[in-house]
Amino acid sequence: MHELFKKVLTYLRSMWRYRWYAMALIWIIVSIGWYMIYKLPDVYQVNASVHVNTESVLRPLLRGLAIEPDVVQRLRLLSRTLKARPNMEKLAQMSELEINKDSSSNITISIDDLIKNIELTSSRTAENIYTISYSNRNPRLATVVVENLISIIKENTLNRMDDSADNARNFLNQQLINYEKKLHEAEERLEEYKRNNAALMPALGQGYYANLQTIRESLANAELELNEAVNRRDELKRQIIGEEPVFGFASSYPQQALSHPVDPQLQELQKQLDELLLQYTELHPKVSTLKERIEILENKKEEDLARRPKIRSAQTALDTNPVYQQLSVALSEAEAQVASLRVRVREYKQREANIEKMVDTMPEFEGELNRLKREVETQQQNYRDMLERRETAIISTEVEQSGETVQFKVLEPPRLPLNPTGPNRLKLNGIIMLIGIVAALGLAFVLSELRPVIYEPQILGDITGLPIFGTVSRIITDETKKKERLEYGGYSSAFMLLIGAFTGISLL
Repeated sequence: MHELFKKVLTYLRSMWRYRWYAMALIWIIVSIGWYMIYKLPDVYQVNASVHVNTESVLRPLLRGLAIEPDVVQRLRLLSRTLKARPNMEKLAQMSELEINKDSSSNITISIDDLIKNIELTSSRTAENIYTISYSNRNPRLATVVVENLISIIKENTLNRMDDSADNARNFLNQQLINYEKKLHEAEERLEEYKRNNAALMPALGQGYYANLQTIRESLANAELELNEAVNRRDELKRQIIGEEPVFGFASSYPQQALSHPVDPQLQELQKQLDELLLQYTELHPKVSTLKERIEILENKKEEDLARRPKIRSAQTALDTNPVYQQLSVALSEAEAQVASLRVRVREYKQREANIEKMVDTMPEFEGELNRLKREVETQQQNYRDMLERRETAIISTEVEQSGETVQFKVLEPPRLPLNPTGPNRLKLNGIIMLIGIVAALGLAFVLSELRPVIYEPQILGDITGLPIFGTVSRIITDETKKKERLEYGGYSSAFMLLIGAFTGISLL
């Protein structure tokens, strides 16, 4: 450590020999540098603060009904693209900058000046607050540029919102037309398939197996009812055998037509048959059933009249057996019910046979039918969704055009600056001062290395490799001391004058 200190001290002593050269170089550098800094033109900076309010009263009310634009993201994007050349050219035209339009170089210089000196920063402490800054030699021009820049930001933000809303609405209208066309085509395919396969359409919306199961259950119920009706009819036949149609012995009277208890029922059935024939053909199951019931009752009537004695109508009320008459009526109704149930059973069996024949074709038909229905439902859902989105876009556009969702508020308007903000002459003068000192030290070091001087005997011995037997001391006289003091005083004065000059020029 001691050797290093001695070596450094040796370098300083060598450099001290050239102190006046170093001082002269410092003065030359600082004089030229300070003069150039003094001649630099003043720069005026204009600042403005803008707040973009995106939390309006309508926002919570319209949540779910209208699209909420991401204004913050748009502002961030705008802050990054604000210095694009089209925006700067527009700003230059609005600010009426003196640009020689015949010379592209002047335009480039002016645009580059705008891009370089404009700053848009967001506040870190508050949300959606932006600070706009611009520096120029002309304070009035700087103020105008900042004012126009605020207008451009507001215009670009709102116009982008309007353009995006118009583009979205046009896109939704086009998509709505396409989905409507697809829905119409899907519905036509479904209707065409139904018309071509009308015979295979499932009843009441049931599937093939469900329809088959329903018919089988109905057939089982009809067969059960038929068996019950047949048993009831056989029981009535057994009971009517032990009854006589009339009391006593009948005398021989002239034969004449006699009334029968089933006549009112025959008339009612005939009336129903006439009404059905107005609606259906004779091959309809209901018509066939009524005809069979009427035929059964007429045959029963003829059999009863054939067994009954031919008595005069005056004695009919006295000689007729009422029990026999009731059993006859009940038997006629039972025969009619049996006939009706047999027709129903045959119909259900026929339906069951027809459906069983379609066991190979029906599942394929149902699969294709279900696919077409799903396609129609999907297109309907897409069409409804697109319609809702278009209505949402319309509401969003109307809200944005009203200007209630986004509000610009200038917190700090641009003001004409009275004092320049640049250049920072104190800082620049300090840098020049530092450069001069470093250059002076470097010059002294180079000169000391070019013309070295040995101050220590040990260094001389190290260089020559010879032993040192002694040294001769320098005798400093009073005159020499006085001369050295004057020299030191002059050097100190030159250095203090340098410090004073730096202080004075920094205060200007």
